Amino acid sequence: MSFKGNLDEIVALNESGLLGAHTSWARVKLRSVVEIVNGFPFESRYFSAEKGVPLLRIRDVLRGGTETLYSGPIPDGFWVRPGELVVGMDGDFNCARWRGVPALLNQRVCKLVVDDEFVDPRYLHYVLGGYLRAINAHTSSVTVKHLSSRTIGDIPLPLAPLAEQKRIADKLEVLLARVDVCRERLDRVPLILKRFRQSVLAAATSGKLTREWREARGRKGGPEAWTACTLAELCVPSRVITYGVIKLGNDTPNGVPCLRTSNVRWLRIDIDGVKRIAPVLSAEFGRTVLQGGEVLVNVRGTLGGVAVVESTMRGWNVSREVAVVPIDASQVNAHFLAFWIGSDASQQRLAKLEKGVAYTGINIEDLRMLPVSLPPLDEQIELVRRVQELFKLADELEVRRETAASAVGSMVTKILAKAFRGELVPQNSNDGAASELLARVLNKCSAAATDRRKVPNAIRSKPTMSIGIDKDTIRAAISKLEVDSFSFDELWAVVSGDYDSVKDILFELLQEPNPVVCQAFDNSVRAMKLRRVQS
Repeated sequence: MSFKGNLDEIVALNESGLLGAHTSWARVKLRSVVEIVNGFPFESRYFSAEKGVPLLRIRDVLRGGTETLYSGPIPDGFWVRPGELVVGMDGDFNCARWRGVPALLNQRVCKLVVDDEFVDPRYLHYVLGGYLRAINAHTSSVTVKHLSSRTIGDIPLPLAPLAEQKRIADKLEVLLARVDVCRERLDRVPLILKRFRQSVLAAATSGKLTREWREARGRKGGPEAWTACTLAELCVPSRVITYGVIKLGNDTPNGVPCLRTSNVRWLRIDIDGVKRIAPVLSAEFGRTVLQGGEVLVNVRGTLGGVAVVESTMRGWNVSREVAVVPIDASQVNAHFLAFWIGSDASQQRLAKLEKGVAYTGINIEDLRMLPVSLPPLDEQIELVRRVQELFKLADELEVRRETAASAVGSMVTKILAKAFRGELVPQNSNDGAASELLARVLNKCSAAATDRRKVPNAIRSKPTMSIGIDKDTIRAAISKLEVDSFSFDELWAVVSGDYDSVKDILFELLQEPNPVVCQAFDNSVRAMKLRRVQS
């Protein structure tokens, strides 16, 4: 769906705080200070990953690079250079300054060619994001959201004096660079905490974590004195390590909760999205009906998950991708065993046993034979206590990181909002008035409009039409042209209407199942032209 709202009303609401403007500034339609160049519908049969020139597609806007190459005919005017502003016109309406190598501009992406006589390109980049997000928020999402160049051109750009725009952009570059450094450091914290937790488990399973504890009790030796056994030897005699329900069937209201790999995470169970199965089906797999205290291990699909079953999950079941380890509590502490299986050493050992290509898995017999070094039960309990204590510290740090990351995100919004209110840098009387800059913009637009209408009359089959612009209007104009091959400007010359509106409608016609017009490379002029499709 395309945007159908009222931009002036959205700006007046200013829900994000990013659509403001200082009282001394003017506003101008974006199309008055930029040229909006829509991407070209390059034919996908020429796409490749091996040969051709880079092609900027909508998915590349934020990535800043492309893996798609194009080897077909290349029309003029569709190159994007590093630093140019590009906008994705489907989905989230992202905008970015292109960071990749020169590339061709594909359809559903446009670039903004800024008239730097009136607007600093950096200033425009900072301003534009807030308006595009506001448009996106007010665009229906029944189907894929679409952004037209007409809507982009209608954005009421806050026009500060050019010198003030430059000062704002300079200040934002400094402040946001500092914010980026802060964000990058915060982004590294989860990996650091992950490594910390694994280091804790390595210390626990190697006996280092309880060395002083053993010495205080006069116990000699460490892991070398622990009992060597296999996972299977730690199970209750009446149950074996096995996997669960093979085919879960449809979700059954009020049925038996059945844990899948998506529920069994690393040292925790996530009950969001738990599937419920028919009680009769669960009873058929009574061997894996949970009693509480078992250890679960993912053995197919998403591997690495291992967790202890809580007592509140008694009577639940598991899917075939999850193995149940029914431990003998007189020999082993369930949490210690989960820590052992979840440690890097055990995970690497299990990874070497994975089988399959498209759908990897661990053979149940291999899991049963997993080696375990088992300390005395009281030392297991002490190890679990110490690990959980250290993990609690890591959890607290993670919460603090999330709070800090949220604060950094809101800081960016606050900085930008302050900039666009005209409060980030001081006004300077030597900059000149924004109204004077606006007058120059309008004068230049008026002159350009006059020049643009000076087109040859050679291909006109009748005087310029003045009826409303829609698909039928364009179809009629195409059918009445005296030539089969023509340029866009030649078509536009016989249609009375906004340049961008005509272009948007034409691109829609080109994508119809049975188009009345197509594009073809004209060797005589070495350029792409439009060609009327004969019915």
